[in-house]
Amino acid sequence: MGSDTAVVTQKMFQLIGLTNAIFTSFNITIVLSSLEFWIDENKIPVTGDVNELLHRFLKWKRSYLVLRPHDMAFLLVYRENSDYVGATFQGKMCNRQYGGSIALHPKALSLESLAVIITQLLSLSMGIVYDDIEKCQCSGAVCIMNPEAIHSSGVKTFSKCSMEDFLHFISKPNSQCLENHPLLDPSYKAAVCGNQIVEEKEECDCGTQEQCAQNPNECCVSGTCKLKAGNNCDKGPCCTSCHFTEKGQLCRSAVDECDLPEYCNGSSASCSDDLYVLDGFQCDENKWICLNGVCNSLKQQCMAIFGKDASEGPPECFQVLNAMTNEYGSCGSDASGYKKCDTKDIMCGKLLCKYTGENALEIRNASTIYTNIQGQICVSLEYAYDHEQSAQMWVKDGTICDTNKFCKNKECVQKDLTYECDAQKCKSHGKCNNKKNCHCEPNYLPPNCETQQDNWPGGSVDSGNYPPNTMRSLDIPYIENAYSHRPTRWPFFLLIPFCIVLCVMIATLVKVYFQRKKWKTEEYTSDEYINFIFKIHYFYNF
Repeated sequence: MGSDTAVVTQKMFQLIGLTNAIFTSFNITIVLSSLEFWIDENKIPVTGDVNELLHRFLKWKRSYLVLRPHDMAFLLVYRENSDYVGATFQGKMCNRQYGGSIALHPKALSLESLAVIITQLLSLSMGIVYDDIEKCQCSGAVCIMNPEAIHSSGVKTFSKCSMEDFLHFISKPNSQCLENHPLLDPSYKAAVCGNQIVEEKEECDCGTQEQCAQNPNECCVSGTCKLKAGNNCDKGPCCTSCHFTEKGQLCRSAVDECDLPEYCNGSSASCSDDLYVLDGFQCDENKWICLNGVCNSLKQQCMAIFGKDASEGPPECFQVLNAMTNEYGSCGSDASGYKKCDTKDIMCGKLLCKYTGENALEIRNASTIYTNIQGQICVSLEYAYDHEQSAQMWVKDGTICDTNKFCKNKECVQKDLTYECDAQKCKSHGKCNNKKNCHCEPNYLPPNCETQQDNWPGGSVDSGNYPPNTMRSLDIPYIENAYSHRPTRWPFFLLIPFCIVLCVMIATLVKVYFQRKKWKTEEYTSDEYINFIFKIHYFYNF
């Protein structure tokens, strides 16, 4: 692959991409969790028989890769010529002791062929054996698990035999590692100055010196990834000309009536946390509720698809059409067909809308369906079940479907949707955010929206603009009065420790005086003992 680590890393990404493309039919994604180069020296001997090398590598892996999350560990070894392509233990992918492989990389091997080798080794570790050419067929000229696939170009797929082996493997408990999501911990990854990513201990990163020269950066020093003297920041929604944006400037607008705006706090380049109205708050003319910062009204869902002339369909549309099991209405679809809605779930199935516009609706890659139900025109969409936008066909999760119930996975489920915020908490001039703090209306100040101040845009103690840069003098006189007219007593309190120290000194001098009289009548020859007395005396005064 070469000796340049940057080039090799890029080739490894390409290799993983090619391998992933082959495993698409199994619905498996290969994730490269870590990459290590043995540049200065090999951690284990890499010569000799490939099976012996596999055992050496697995022994090393058990000691040195325990903190790196992985299902399989690969060692890629360059061999000028080799009679083998690699080695692995069959069906041991999820086994911590034996989940590893050796892949040999001959000089003349292409990246495409190496991807086939990696795929075959991974397949063997999942219990997928090499194909019997006479019994196993696939759609391509050569199947993946055919030994000749390494030397064949073009698209390759798994055979039916491989699919059966894979299904057998995932049916066993020892295949559970394929079901988890990789938890990648980058704690061991060192920061790289010059990759245009601000990492740990970096203040900025404008790229390589050439990139920084092509796009001059007034804030950052190329090569050190530190800010220039006197600068506060390099980039961010609250960074203006290398300095923090003034406190109170809007940095994130509300996108929904259940969302809340945020402001720069004057001491950070980042915008404040993205806040939203506490779940359960009524929205859209009090017919719906806020959930996770969104007003999940049917009207908004219909407008998002069909435009401003659309609104939620009448109840008759849902009651009639979502009782069907076809493109007109259902509670879901997959390769096997449509799913019938239970009576309680009809408001959580197909999204049915009303449209009053004059122009015909044209939605790309979808069929627009018009249905007359009891004199009402119901409009809906129909995508192929596996289309990337097929979720638009259905009522969104979180939509109210009955009293204290909302839609989840096309079912109407029970949930306590009470708005947990006392009406008096915000004095009728605000609403609680998701941290249960009052977000006040304009001209009313947090924390309880009781105090007024002109030109205040509204906000909470969490939104970044509180307290305002200037507070009206009327708001703080009691603070000054509470302290400014009290008598000054600090000199008296200062005398107390002085008197205590003086008393201790007098007592010490008296003790020393009597001790000296005693010393005159006795002889001491031990320096150690004198030093010991000194230590005690020093400790006593301390």
